[in-house]
Amino acid sequence: MSLFQTLRPLFVPTDSIYSKTLRSWRERIFSAIMTLASSAGLVVYLIMIYNQAQRRAWGLMGIYTAAYALLLIITFFKRFPFYVRVNLLNVMLYSIGIMASLESGTVGDGRVWFVAVPVLATVFIGGLAGLIGAAFSFITWIGIGALFAANMIPYNIQLVDNMVQPENINTFISTGATLLVTTLIFVGSI
Repeated sequence: MSLFQTLRPLFVPTDSIYSKTLRSWRERIFSAIMTLASSAGLVVYLIMIYNQAQRRAWGLMGIYTAAYALLLIITFFKRFPFYVRVNLLNVMLYSIGIMASLESGTVGDGRVWFVAVPVLATVFIGGLAGLIGAAFSFITWIGIGALFAANMIPYNIQLVDNMVQPENINTFISTGATLLVTTLIFVGSI
């Protein structure tokens, strides 16, 4: 038995009458949530692009653009099987969490994305997938912290200092927009 065959039941539940009803419910909720997330995500995307353009962070602008394009594909390209779309979403959110954490450490919104992964995995795949997502998020968060603590990742103190200045409303707007989108997704999925 290959590794893929061993792990497949964790991310693609088996078929039964209960499973088919639950899957149908999950797909309808996922579709509605993704439409909402794509709409609200446009606001977050525009804010992030504006902030990164001011910092001349062209690479991050490209990453945010690719992430939003993937969000639109997950939302509207329904030829992909449901579980592929859900797992793509979780990988994307996990990646954004890593990027945000590497960029701004504990003052950014990386933790919000790391919380989104296990919650969405639990709601749309199942409890075991949620536990795996939680473990990945926790281990990654601690690992990034350890790399910062060991000075293996440079900590941009000017960026962080600018982010926590009370007069810098952009930080509150961008992290608030992230919080809004993830909160809407959570509330919509429950």
